[in-house]
Order: sequence, then C-alpha cells, then structure tokens
Amino acid sequence: MALFTLMKTPTPPGVGASCVRKRFPQHTCDACRQACPAQAISFSASTVTLDNDRCIRCGHCTFVCPVDALEDLPTARRSYRQQTLVAPFTAQAASVEELLMWHLQYQIRGLEIDIDAYPTWALAVAALNIRLRALGEPLWQVIPPSAKRVNVARRHLLHVSEEKVQTASVNPSPRLRRSRMPHMQDYALQLDIASCVLCGACERVCQEKAIQIGERALRAEMSRCTGCNNCAVVCPTKAITTRHSVGQSQPEHYPFTRKVCRDCRRVFATFGADDTRCPICQRHEYGMRGR
Repeated sequence: MALFTLMKTPTPPGVGASCVRKRFPQHTCDACRQACPAQAISFSASTVTLDNDRCIRCGHCTFVCPVDALEDLPTARRSYRQQTLVAPFTAQAASVEELLMWHLQYQIRGLEIDIDAYPTWALAVAALNIRLRALGEPLWQVIPPSAKRVNVARRHLLHVSEEKVQTASVNPSPRLRRSRMPHMQDYALQLDIASCVLCGACERVCQEKAIQIGERALRAEMSRCTGCNNCAVVCPTKAITTRHSVGQSQPEHYPFTRKVCRDCRRVFATFGADDTRCPICQRHEYGMRGR
C-alpha cells in the first residue's frame, strides 16, 4: 500500500475560494496574471483558471496574491550559505517579492552568481535594491563565485570541513511580509469623506483589520494592508480607494460624530457637522421612511 502512496500523482496547482475574483465577480485584481511569465493564468466572467500544463512552478503568482489564494504551488527550495544565496540557480530568476522574503525571513544580503550565465538574476537583484532603498533596508551584493574549491576526494585526508550550505524555501504570505515590516506600508488609503456614509462595509470585508470604525473615528492602519482592494470594491458610494505607496507607516484618523436623525430618530454616524438626517432618509425625497 505504501508503494501506491509514493506513486500518487501530485495535486495540480489551482486558485482557491479566497481569490478576490471568486468572492467578488466585479473585482479587477489581476496581480497573479501580471506576474506569471508563462501566461498560465486566465480569467473569465465567473472563473479563474491556472493551466497546469503551462505552469512552470516558478511561484511568482504566490508572492503577489494579496489573499494567499494560490493552492498546491510550493515555493522553490534554494541553497544559501550564511547570508548569501548560492548555486544551483533556476533558469527562471526569482521574483523581487520572493527575494524580499529571503531578505526578511533569512536575512540574506547577497547572491553568489556568475552574472554572465544568469543575467536575469542580476536584474532581479537590481530591482530588489530599488525596493530595499525605498524601505530603508540594507542593499544586496552580487558576488562572483569563488574559483578556489577544495578537492572533495581528498577532504578526509586534509580534514577540511565542507562549507555549510543549507536549503530552504520562503513563505509567500503578504500577511507575513507585512508583519516583518510593521513600521512600513506598501499602500495608502484615500477616503472621500463627502461621499462616505460610514456604513461599515469596508471594515467588515477587510480581513487584515486595516480599517476599523470606532465610536468617534475611522482608523486606517495601512501597515496591515496587503492591497487586496476589497474595501473599494464593496463601498456603495465609491468613497474609498487604495493606491500603491511605499513609505513609513502613518495611521490615519478620520473623526466623525453620531447624531439622531430628525426623521426616523435612529442614531447615525456622519462626517458632516451640519447633517441632521441619516443617509437612508436623505435618499427618501418625501420623508416617507417609516420609524
């Protein structure tokens, strides 16, 4: 029976139910498709498809998905020594997002590689350094491979210990990436208080708790935001949007007041100091809303 277990075909990669396009058909997120070098991901009106035959298992999509929706797609195992990634290297270079996780999870600070043989890896490090500079993090170095090697056949005679090379893979979760950089934010919130009716839809849909509505203020903790943009999709008045903006985390507060509606006598929240009617009653032109 164990023999048949070992021969079992691996589950093909796919897109899980947490995908924002599956939760909200009107969502326009296409981060995974943009990141895929093999064009293995396609969208239709109601489905998201990952073509198993086209997929090259590079894992680029897993690192950009804001909600960890990619399934059965493990990230690549890579070799490293101390603070440096070392050979063997894959033909497809790691994405900037993956290299950033190596930086945060394993404190990797360089690449020992022949850039003439792997030019795309050198380009990936250059792009990573642009990101690291914006984050105020140490930059990576590209180190030529050492030409001096120990003769493995005579190692036991010379009592030379083999250089310690380890292998590992990184976690692609954007939530983990945010937790490792709580002082930074990748996205900024834009709230139009003239349009916002404080219905709370944005707070309820945000799984990261980046938006919270208290008794007297709406608070946006953008260091938690992974860029899913669900808040903008569910907002009934289109009052909220998010935009890519790397910088120091600065929590935003939007104070509001609570009043009693003059028509329905229900308590409502508003940013307008002069508002006397709740948003629902304001939509009833003839004041016909029942109490």
